[in-house]
Amino acid sequence: MELILGNLSVAIDNKLILDSINLKVKKGELLALLGPSGCGKSTLLKTIAGLLPPASGYVMLNGKDATDLPPNQRGVVIVFQDLRLFPNMTVEENIAFPLKVRGIPKGERLEKVHNFIAGVQLQGLEKRKVTELSGGQLQRVALARALAAEPKILLLDEPFSSLDENLRRDMRRLVMDLRRRYGITTVLVTHDRQEAFMMADRIAIMFSGKIVQCDTPKNIYHAPATKAVADFLGGGNYIQGTVKNGQFLSNIINFPVSKPDGQYTALFRVPALKALSPAENPQGEQTKQIFQITDLYYLGDQTEIIAEGSGQQLKLNISSDHSLSIGDKIHIDFDLSQVVLIEE
Repeated sequence: MELILGNLSVAIDNKLILDSINLKVKKGELLALLGPSGCGKSTLLKTIAGLLPPASGYVMLNGKDATDLPPNQRGVVIVFQDLRLFPNMTVEENIAFPLKVRGIPKGERLEKVHNFIAGVQLQGLEKRKVTELSGGQLQRVALARALAAEPKILLLDEPFSSLDENLRRDMRRLVMDLRRRYGITTVLVTHDRQEAFMMADRIAIMFSGKIVQCDTPKNIYHAPATKAVADFLGGGNYIQGTVKNGQFLSNIINFPVSKPDGQYTALFRVPALKALSPAENPQGEQTKQIFQITDLYYLGDQTEIIAEGSGQQLKLNISSDHSLSIGDKIHIDFDLSQVVLIEE
Protein backbone atom coordinates (compact mmCIF):
# COMPACT_ATOMS: atom_id res chain seq x y z
CA MET A 1 0.00 0.00 0.00
CA GLU A 2 1.22 3.48 -0.89
CA LEU A 3 1.20 6.15 1.83
CA ILE A 4 1.05 9.89 1.13
CA LEU A 5 1.06 12.64 3.75
CA GLY A 6 0.16 16.12 2.56
CA ASN A 7 0.82 19.29 4.58
CA LEU A 8 0.18 17.28 7.73
CA SER A 9 0.25 19.23 10.99
CA VAL A 10 -0.56 17.96 14.48
CA ALA A 11 -1.02 19.96 17.68
CA ILE A 12 -1.24 18.55 21.20
CA ASP A 13 -2.45 20.84 24.01
CA ASN A 14 -2.21 23.76 21.58
CA LYS A 15 1.47 23.01 20.94
CA LEU A 16 2.48 22.33 17.33
CA ILE A 17 4.23 18.92 17.23
CA LEU A 18 4.23 18.26 13.47
CA ASP A 19 4.56 21.14 11.04
CA SER A 20 3.44 20.70 7.41
CA ILE A 21 4.79 17.19 6.82
CA ASN A 22 4.88 16.10 3.17
CA LEU A 23 5.95 12.52 2.57
CA LYS A 24 5.38 9.67 0.13
CA VAL A 25 6.17 6.04 0.97
CA LYS A 26 5.97 3.67 -1.99
CA LYS A 27 4.34 0.26 -1.84
CA GLY A 28 6.72 -2.29 -0.30
CA GLU A 29 9.26 0.37 0.71
CA LEU A 30 10.90 0.60 4.13
CA LEU A 31 11.26 4.23 5.17
CA ALA A 32 13.12 5.16 8.36
CA LEU A 33 12.16 8.27 10.32
CA LEU A 34 15.44 9.35 11.88
CA GLY A 35 15.84 12.18 14.34
CA PRO A 36 16.55 13.14 17.96
CA SER A 37 14.15 12.39 20.79
CA GLY A 38 11.19 14.78 20.86
CA CYS A 39 11.31 15.70 17.16
CA GLY A 40 7.85 14.25 16.45
CA LYS A 41 8.67 10.81 15.01
CA SER A 42 6.31 8.80 17.23
CA THR A 43 3.56 11.42 16.87
CA LEU A 44 3.80 11.02 13.11
CA LEU A 45 3.39 7.24 13.39
CA LYS A 46 0.34 7.61 15.64
CA THR A 47 -1.21 10.06 13.17
CA ILE A 48 -0.66 7.63 10.27
CA ALA A 49 -2.26 4.88 12.36
CA GLY A 50 -5.27 7.10 13.14
CA LEU A 51 -4.56 7.31 16.87
CA LEU A 52 -4.09 11.10 16.71
CA PRO A 53 -6.15 13.49 14.56
CA PRO A 54 -4.29 16.03 12.42
CA ALA A 55 -4.90 19.72 12.90
CA SER A 56 -4.59 20.15 9.13
CA GLY A 57 -3.47 18.23 6.07
CA TYR A 58 -4.34 14.72 4.96
CA VAL A 59 -3.37 11.04 5.01
CA MET A 60 -3.79 9.12 1.74
CA LEU A 61 -3.70 5.31 1.64
CA ASN A 62 -3.56 3.75 -1.82
CA GLY A 63 -4.89 6.93 -3.39
CA LYS A 64 -7.85 7.25 -1.00
CA ASP A 65 -8.28 9.91 1.67
CA ALA A 66 -7.96 8.12 5.03
CA THR A 67 -7.66 11.23 7.21
CA ASP A 68 -10.92 10.60 9.04
CA LEU A 69 -10.90 6.79 8.91
CA PRO A 70 -10.84 5.02 12.30
CA PRO A 71 -7.70 2.97 13.03
CA ASN A 72 -9.38 -0.41 12.45
CA GLN A 73 -10.31 0.53 8.87
CA ARG A 74 -6.88 1.70 7.71
CA GLY A 75 -5.03 -1.58 7.26
CA VAL A 76 -2.24 -0.11 9.39
CA VAL A 77 -0.65 -1.85 12.39
CA ILE A 78 1.75 -0.18 14.83
CA VAL A 79 4.29 -1.98 17.05
CA PHE A 80 5.12 0.24 20.03
CA GLN A 81 8.39 0.40 21.92
CA ASP A 82 6.72 -1.22 24.96
CA LEU A 83 5.21 -3.95 22.68
CA ARG A 84 1.85 -4.02 24.56
CA LEU A 85 1.49 -7.81 24.56
CA PHE A 86 -1.19 -9.49 26.67
CA PRO A 87 0.63 -10.84 29.77
CA ASN A 88 -2.13 -13.33 30.63
CA MET A 89 -1.87 -15.02 27.22
CA THR A 90 0.55 -17.53 25.72
CA VAL A 91 2.69 -16.83 22.68
CA GLU A 92 0.15 -18.63 20.51
CA GLU A 93 -2.80 -16.75 21.99
CA ASN A 94 -1.15 -13.35 21.56
CA ILE A 95 -0.40 -13.99 17.90
CA ALA A 96 -3.88 -15.45 17.31
CA PHE A 97 -5.66 -12.45 18.85
CA PRO A 98 -6.00 -10.27 15.70
CA LEU A 99 -7.12 -13.33 13.73
CA LYS A 100 -9.74 -14.16 16.36
CA VAL A 101 -11.03 -10.57 16.30
CA ARG A 102 -11.50 -10.88 12.54
CA GLY A 103 -13.51 -14.08 12.99
CA ILE A 104 -11.04 -16.43 11.30
CA PRO A 105 -12.15 -20.06 11.97
CA LYS A 106 -10.09 -21.88 14.60
CA GLY A 107 -8.45 -24.40 12.26
CA GLU A 108 -7.35 -21.76 9.78
CA ARG A 109 -6.36 -19.49 12.65
CA LEU A 110 -4.03 -22.08 14.19
CA GLU A 111 -2.43 -22.84 10.83
CA LYS A 112 -1.70 -19.16 10.25
CA VAL A 113 -0.37 -18.74 13.80
CA HIS A 114 2.04 -21.65 13.39
CA ASN A 115 3.27 -20.17 10.10
CA PHE A 116 3.94 -16.84 11.76
CA ILE A 117 5.65 -18.55 14.72
CA ALA A 118 7.95 -20.34 12.29
CA GLY A 119 8.55 -17.08 10.44
CA VAL A 120 9.90 -15.39 13.58
CA GLN A 121 11.70 -18.54 14.76
CA LEU A 122 9.73 -19.18 17.95
CA GLN A 123 8.95 -22.87 17.40
CA GLY A 124 8.57 -24.75 20.68
CA LEU A 125 7.42 -21.68 22.62
CA GLU A 126 3.79 -21.70 21.50
CA LYS A 127 2.33 -22.53 24.94
CA ARG A 128 4.66 -20.35 26.96
CA LYS A 129 3.32 -17.23 28.69
CA VAL A 130 4.89 -14.03 27.39
CA THR A 131 5.94 -13.18 30.96
CA GLU A 132 8.40 -16.09 30.70
CA LEU A 133 10.15 -14.83 27.56
CA SER A 134 13.39 -12.92 26.99
CA GLY A 135 13.45 -9.45 25.45
CA GLY A 136 14.33 -10.75 22.00
CA GLN A 137 11.58 -13.37 22.15
CA LEU A 138 9.04 -10.71 23.15
CA GLN A 139 10.05 -8.62 20.14
CA ARG A 140 9.44 -11.62 17.89
CA VAL A 141 5.99 -12.26 19.39
CA ALA A 142 5.06 -8.60 18.84
CA LEU A 143 6.20 -8.79 15.21
CA ALA A 144 4.33 -12.03 14.60
CA ARG A 145 1.16 -10.58 16.13
CA ALA A 146 1.48 -7.51 13.91
CA LEU A 147 1.96 -9.69 10.82
CA ALA A 148 -1.04 -11.84 11.81
CA ALA A 149 -3.21 -8.74 11.41
CA GLU A 150 -2.13 -8.78 7.74
CA PRO A 151 -1.32 -5.06 7.65
CA LYS A 152 -0.95 -3.14 4.43
CA ILE A 153 1.38 -0.78 6.30
CA LEU A 154 3.55 -1.78 9.28
CA LEU A 155 4.66 0.98 11.68
CA LEU A 156 7.57 0.24 14.05
CA ASP A 157 8.12 2.71 16.90
CA GLU A 158 11.71 2.11 18.10
CA PRO A 159 10.93 -1.58 18.72
CA PHE A 160 14.55 -2.60 19.39
CA SER A 161 15.64 0.18 21.75
CA SER A 162 15.59 -1.98 24.89
CA LEU A 163 17.72 -4.79 23.40
CA ASP A 164 21.47 -5.25 23.61
CA GLU A 165 23.52 -4.75 20.46
CA ASN A 166 23.68 -8.41 19.41
CA LEU A 167 19.91 -8.84 19.74
CA ARG A 168 19.30 -5.56 17.94
CA ARG A 169 21.39 -6.80 15.03
CA ASP A 170 19.44 -10.09 14.90
CA MET A 171 16.07 -8.31 15.05
CA ARG A 172 17.04 -5.88 12.30
CA ARG A 173 17.87 -8.78 10.00
CA LEU A 174 14.61 -10.53 10.92
CA VAL A 175 12.49 -7.46 10.16
CA MET A 176 14.26 -6.94 6.84
CA ASP A 177 13.67 -10.58 5.92
CA LEU A 178 9.99 -10.51 6.94
CA ARG A 179 9.38 -7.26 5.13
CA ARG A 180 10.84 -8.67 1.91
CA ARG A 181 8.91 -11.93 2.34
CA TYR A 182 5.52 -10.30 2.89
CA GLY A 183 6.08 -7.15 0.78
CA ILE A 184 4.71 -4.87 3.49
CA THR A 185 5.15 -1.10 3.27
CA THR A 186 7.03 -0.27 6.49
CA VAL A 187 7.81 2.92 8.41
CA LEU A 188 10.46 2.55 11.11
CA VAL A 189 11.01 5.18 13.80
CA THR A 190 14.54 5.25 15.21
CA HIS A 191 17.18 7.60 16.59
CA ASP A 192 19.91 5.04 15.76
CA ARG A 193 21.82 6.10 12.64
CA GLN A 194 23.29 2.65 12.03
CA GLU A 195 19.83 1.07 12.24
CA ALA A 196 18.40 3.49 9.70
CA PHE A 197 21.31 3.10 7.26
CA MET A 198 21.24 -0.69 7.53
CA MET A 199 17.51 -1.22 7.12
CA ALA A 200 15.96 1.59 5.10
CA ASP A 201 15.38 2.09 1.39
CA ARG A 202 15.06 5.79 2.20
CA ILE A 203 15.57 7.91 5.30
CA ALA A 204 13.56 10.96 6.34
CA ILE A 205 15.50 13.20 8.74
CA MET A 206 13.27 15.00 11.25
CA PHE A 207 14.05 18.03 13.41
CA SER A 208 11.49 19.94 15.49
CA GLY A 209 8.42 18.53 13.79
CA LYS A 210 9.69 19.00 10.23
CA ILE A 211 11.24 16.68 7.65
CA VAL A 212 14.41 18.47 6.59
CA GLN A 213 15.74 15.86 4.14
CA CYS A 214 14.43 12.62 2.63
CA ASP A 215 16.61 10.48 0.37
CA THR A 216 18.46 7.19 0.08
CA PRO A 217 20.93 6.40 2.89
CA LYS A 218 23.88 6.86 0.52
CA ASN A 219 22.69 10.23 -0.78
CA ILE A 220 21.95 11.56 2.70
CA TYR A 221 25.36 10.47 3.98
CA HIS A 222 27.32 11.90 1.05
CA ALA A 223 25.19 15.02 0.55
CA PRO A 224 23.61 16.18 3.82
CA ALA A 225 21.33 19.15 3.15
CA THR A 226 22.53 21.16 6.16
CA LYS A 227 25.24 21.17 8.79
CA ALA A 228 22.59 20.09 11.33
CA VAL A 229 21.91 16.95 9.28
CA ALA A 230 25.65 16.28 8.94
CA ASP A 231 26.07 16.71 12.71
CA PHE A 232 23.26 14.25 13.42
CA LEU A 233 24.86 11.70 11.09
CA GLY A 234 28.12 11.83 13.04
CA GLY A 235 29.68 15.11 11.97
CA GLY A 236 33.45 15.39 11.63
CA ASN A 237 35.83 18.24 10.88
CA TYR A 238 34.25 21.44 9.57
CA ILE A 239 36.34 24.00 7.72
CA GLN A 240 34.67 27.26 6.74
CA GLY A 241 35.66 28.80 3.45
CA THR A 242 34.68 30.47 0.22
CA VAL A 243 34.25 29.11 -3.28
CA LYS A 244 35.54 31.52 -5.90
CA ASN A 245 36.21 30.77 -9.56
CA GLY A 246 36.08 27.01 -9.00
CA GLN A 247 38.35 26.96 -5.92
CA PHE A 248 37.48 26.31 -2.29
CA LEU A 249 39.63 28.74 -0.28
CA SER A 250 40.24 28.63 3.48
CA ASN A 251 42.99 29.26 6.01
CA ILE A 252 43.63 25.49 6.20
CA ILE A 253 43.18 23.99 2.76
CA ASN A 254 42.49 25.02 -0.84
CA PHE A 255 41.21 22.72 -3.59
CA PRO A 256 39.27 22.81 -6.87
CA VAL A 257 35.48 22.30 -6.79
CA SER A 258 32.52 22.35 -9.16
CA LYS A 259 30.32 24.67 -7.13
CA PRO A 260 28.90 28.17 -7.65
CA ASP A 261 30.69 31.01 -5.88
CA GLY A 262 29.62 31.53 -2.27
CA GLN A 263 30.21 30.66 1.36
CA TYR A 264 30.61 26.97 2.14
CA THR A 265 31.60 24.61 4.94
CA ALA A 266 33.84 21.69 3.99
CA LEU A 267 33.14 18.54 6.01
CA PHE A 268 35.97 16.05 6.34
CA ARG A 269 34.85 13.04 8.36
CA VAL A 270 37.43 11.45 10.63
CA PRO A 271 38.50 8.69 8.16
CA ALA A 272 39.24 11.37 5.52
CA LEU A 273 42.24 12.71 7.47
CA LYS A 274 45.65 11.09 7.82
CA ALA A 275 48.51 12.14 10.09
CA LEU A 276 51.95 12.61 8.51
CA SER A 277 55.18 13.38 10.30
CA PRO A 278 56.84 16.72 9.39
CA ALA A 279 59.50 14.72 7.55
CA GLU A 280 56.88 13.27 5.21
CA ASN A 281 55.78 15.29 2.20
CA PRO A 282 52.24 16.64 2.65
CA GLN A 283 49.84 16.25 -0.26
CA GLY A 284 51.24 18.65 -2.89
CA GLU A 285 50.40 22.29 -2.31
CA GLN A 286 47.12 21.33 -0.67
CA THR A 287 48.21 22.40 2.81
CA LYS A 288 51.49 23.40 4.43
CA GLN A 289 50.15 23.98 7.92
CA ILE A 290 51.75 22.15 10.80
CA PHE A 291 49.39 20.98 13.52
CA GLN A 292 50.25 20.23 17.13
CA ILE A 293 48.74 17.28 18.96
CA THR A 294 46.80 18.44 22.01
CA ASP A 295 45.07 15.18 23.03
CA LEU A 296 45.33 11.43 22.43
CA TYR A 297 42.53 8.96 23.24
CA TYR A 298 43.14 5.21 23.08
CA LEU A 299 40.22 3.40 21.36
CA GLY A 300 41.59 -0.14 21.10
CA ASP A 301 42.83 -0.79 17.57
CA GLN A 302 42.91 2.97 16.93
CA THR A 303 43.88 6.13 18.76
CA GLU A 304 41.95 9.37 18.32
CA ILE A 305 44.10 12.47 17.87
CA ILE A 306 43.04 16.06 18.50
CA ALA A 307 45.36 18.46 16.70
CA GLU A 308 45.35 22.26 16.46
CA GLY A 309 46.79 24.67 13.92
CA SER A 310 45.91 27.99 12.28
CA GLY A 311 43.08 28.44 14.76
CA GLN A 312 41.46 25.17 13.73
CA GLN A 313 40.99 22.00 15.78
CA LEU A 314 40.85 18.72 13.84
CA LYS A 315 40.06 15.15 14.86
CA LEU A 316 41.53 12.06 13.19
CA ASN A 317 42.37 8.45 13.99
CA ILE A 318 45.68 6.63 13.73
CA SER A 319 46.77 3.07 14.39
CA SER A 320 47.29 2.36 18.09
CA ASP A 321 50.85 1.14 17.48
CA HIS A 322 51.89 4.76 16.84
CA SER A 323 54.78 6.55 18.55
CA LEU A 324 53.20 10.03 18.72
CA SER A 325 52.77 12.02 21.92
CA ILE A 326 50.93 15.15 23.05
CA GLY A 327 52.90 18.15 21.87
CA ASP A 328 54.23 16.46 18.72
CA LYS A 329 53.85 18.30 15.43
CA ILE A 330 52.27 16.68 12.37
CA HIS A 331 51.10 17.46 8.87
CA ILE A 332 47.59 16.34 7.94
CA ASP A 333 46.72 14.76 4.61
CA PHE A 334 43.15 15.48 3.43
CA ASP A 335 41.42 12.89 1.23
CA LEU A 336 39.59 15.18 -1.18
CA SER A 337 37.53 12.29 -2.58
CA GLN A 338 35.66 12.22 0.74
CA VAL A 339 34.99 15.94 1.20
CA VAL A 340 31.37 17.09 1.60
CA LEU A 341 30.64 20.73 0.75
CA ILE A 342 27.66 22.29 2.51
CA GLU A 343 26.47 25.67 1.25
CA GLU A 344 25.97 28.27 3.98
